[in-house]
Amino acid sequence: MSKTSEMSELEWLESRYLWAGQNFTADNPRRLLEVLGNPQNKVASIHVAGTNGKGSVCALIAGMLRSAGKSVGQFASPHLSHITERCIINGLPIAEVDFAASVRRVRDVADKAGIEPSYFEIVTACSFLQFAELGLDWMVVEVGLGGRLDATNIMLRPAATVITTIGYDHTQLLGETLTAIAREKAGIFRGGVPAFVGDVPDEVKCELLRLAQERDLPIEFMGDDFVFDEAGSSLRSIDGEMPLPLEELALVGEHQRHNAMLATRVAQHIGVDELSVERGWQNTRWPGRLEMTSVGLSAEKADDAGKVSVLFDVAHNVDGMNSLVAYLRQTPGLISDEQVIVFLVSVLERKDWRSMLELLRGFAAELPQSRVQFIFTDSGHHSAVAPETLAADFPYAIVESCPSSALQAGLHAAADGGLVVVTGSIYLVGKLRPLVSPGRFATFAG
Repeated sequence: MSKTSEMSELEWLESRYLWAGQNFTADNPRRLLEVLGNPQNKVASIHVAGTNGKGSVCALIAGMLRSAGKSVGQFASPHLSHITERCIINGLPIAEVDFAASVRRVRDVADKAGIEPSYFEIVTACSFLQFAELGLDWMVVEVGLGGRLDATNIMLRPAATVITTIGYDHTQLLGETLTAIAREKAGIFRGGVPAFVGDVPDEVKCELLRLAQERDLPIEFMGDDFVFDEAGSSLRSIDGEMPLPLEELALVGEHQRHNAMLATRVAQHIGVDELSVERGWQNTRWPGRLEMTSVGLSAEKADDAGKVSVLFDVAHNVDGMNSLVAYLRQTPGLISDEQVIVFLVSVLERKDWRSMLELLRGFAAELPQSRVQFIFTDSGHHSAVAPETLAADFPYAIVESCPSSALQAGLHAAADGGLVVVTGSIYLVGKLRPLVSPGRFATFAG
């Protein structure tokens, strides 16, 4: 396939509507996958839903399986910087030429069958096709939106289903209450297939337990059915005890410890050995999630004095921003007494962006005003809040509509050992990360 045709396929994909509309159903992806031969049922799978932590839990499970010598596909949503990052094979994004070929195949089949698939349905089908045709041992599949009607929810019988967290996000589609959102997420449950649930409120536990009993499946909750024994650094469950030295975990932040416990319980259930679990913690990466890098601003200063640290975090809802702020507060040595910290922010309109900004404002109020700078920019997404609107309640904020120019302004404001925090939007992090982060996108370092 030529580069021209390759690009035309990806351009066609980008022209598709993202979802099938407010009243989308699972009929469209089901029909599409049927005419493709149901590739989603040809590889052993784990299905992961939740408000936050889905990608991290998927990456950790995939990393543990890789450490055990298995070939693994990971379906991620959304991508960070390039569409191929949604279809990850053994820790690396699929080659663009291979992905474009899959798009062509799906497009041709859909045209012949009279199906009008959405962007997300096409990407999902392409990933299932690739995983099946490569004959992978496992695929770890992240739900795109909700669960019940998601295009990924066509797998006949996964080995396990997982719900990471339940919080307020996409309420216009999933419901206004936590129990309503939980019902949508629990749409991935399958009769007889074990479900594993992370840290959720009691009202959500009650609803998920009711649904599990209704659908006749075993369900386990973190903190109740599997617990972390801090004294013994181990995870205890009905399948026994597994060492859990969380200091070995490469992913940072208290929330990642919870994600690791949940992922470990799933890995234990499917038979991953202790050594592979530990190697998975050590080698798993999840780009854009509390990911730190440094940028040298001056060729004359080769030492740390001439560098600025940049922290990328895709916190894009209230729970995610809470986790970011907790990390900033609790990490020893991250912020020094004299250090300048710059927040570079863009947020989508459909998010509770006022509450997100209030969390950042509250943290900034704990530091001397002279050491904190806010720069508001535009991620380029069509529903991004105008940076002028974001800056309205921040008297000393800078507004810079061009994100790359905003990054340069942030780097110079934090010159000589300061910290720039890029957050609020996956789209903003995805756009800026490649400008300063060395190396390719990879989810496994081993």
